[in-house]
Amino acid sequence: MYICNDILDAAQDRLHPTKHARPLASGAVGQNSALAMAFALLTVGSLGVYALPAIFPAVAAYVLLNILYTGALKHIAVVDLALVALFYVLRVIAGGEASMTYISPWIILCVLFGAFFLTVGKRRAEFAYGARRKVLDSYSKQGLDALLIAAATLAISTYGLYSVLGTRSTYAVYSTLFVAAAVFRVANRMFEEEGEAEYPETLVFKDRWVLLITFLWAVYLFVLVYI
Repeated sequence: MYICNDILDAAQDRLHPTKHARPLASGAVGQNSALAMAFALLTVGSLGVYALPAIFPAVAAYVLLNILYTGALKHIAVVDLALVALFYVLRVIAGGEASMTYISPWIILCVLFGAFFLTVGKRRAEFAYGARRKVLDSYSKQGLDALLIAAATLAISTYGLYSVLGTRSTYAVYSTLFVAAAVFRVANRMFEEEGEAEYPETLVFKDRWVLLITFLWAVYLFVLVYI
């Protein structure tokens, strides 16, 4: 899905200050080679679905929605954000089905709004570029600021509900403090260093305080569950 999207966006990516270095946009990889790789990955993915048929609904939904997203829906404001966030949820669901692990509805909502939060930050950062995706013409900076705050609030709230209703420990709710601190820290950097927010995963890993908070959150939950 990523390869097909990059093939369609290659011309636009060549005008972008950082995306122009992508393999297809830069010409380092030809379109035929990229299509061959996409076909190979599709074949391997199909074998994976055949071996684990329980993941078929999630994978089928992922592929279908990606086709719709790449073809048209990525140009519709808010719908594009919701779909990108939903793709992360489908990955979580597929992982749960593959490992036969129960996925709480609250953690699904937490992932949805967390991914929405990061995606809004990404779109917001792209406003700085002259050559940018078409859908940004349907957004305003103030509107994205409001969506960013709403998504952060919902991500923290749904995690808090998960910690109360989806876990067995009465002390798990206090782990929400770590989540809130990390979200606040990332949100602050999105406003402070707008350019870096275009790649939120990089932004997260470059902030040592966020990494420390994440480590403390993991240790806290480990102690609750296993000690």
